[in-house]
Amino acid sequence: MARTVRLLQGSRVPARSLLLIGPAVLALAVGIVARSWWSRLPAERPALAMAGPGTIADPEHRLAEAIDRARSSTVAIEYGVGNSSASRRVATGVVVSDEGDVISVRVDPPEGRDRDSILARDASGHRHQARWVAADPETGLTLLKLEADHIRPIRPSTRAAVLGAAVFLVGNPYGLAHSVSRGHVSGLARRVEIGPRPLGGLIQLQAPLHPGDSGALLADMQGGWL
Repeated sequence: MARTVRLLQGSRVPARSLLLIGPAVLALAVGIVARSWWSRLPAERPALAMAGPGTIADPEHRLAEAIDRARSSTVAIEYGVGNSSASRRVATGVVVSDEGDVISVRVDPPEGRDRDSILARDASGHRHQARWVAADPETGLTLLKLEADHIRPIRPSTRAAVLGAAVFLVGNPYGLAHSVSRGHVSGLARRVEIGPRPLGGLIQLQAPLHPGDSGALLADMQGGWL
């Protein structure tokens, strides 16, 4: 007769059967522990999703912060054309220094009574007088001077542009100041002929552009100026 082992309440089970019961009990125990662990996951997941700003679980918040920084370094420009006070144009400028240096594209120099008519509107909606300093006659790159201590300069990107990478622009389309649009890098190291001087090392961009976006800020998804 096979040797027996005493179990609960004095019942006897053959040792041969115990060899089969042992793994089954172990599997049942593992299942119970796993089920108990898994049942707690739904309560833990919302805590991860609701983690504080800037965590790995909150990329949209990080993007919003990057856009906010970029917009705070951008100004919407409005200026007169010639001596006509009725004709006004719009453009975009990027604050590049603590001294209020602003870079834009093709902002005409004021003339006559419109000499002080360049206005720059910051992201808070405040208007500031801007002074025309200089411009490159071939590319139209324009330097303006702005008197506004609270506008911080743009932060340059710490990485080079990557082909196909997502980017965003902060512009002034049709006078709609500080509008944000998305695009991507469609070409690198481009070369174009502008007048007698060729320009190289240019970034080609695929993104919507409208009147007033001249000089718009191009930034990577971390808010760094490209």
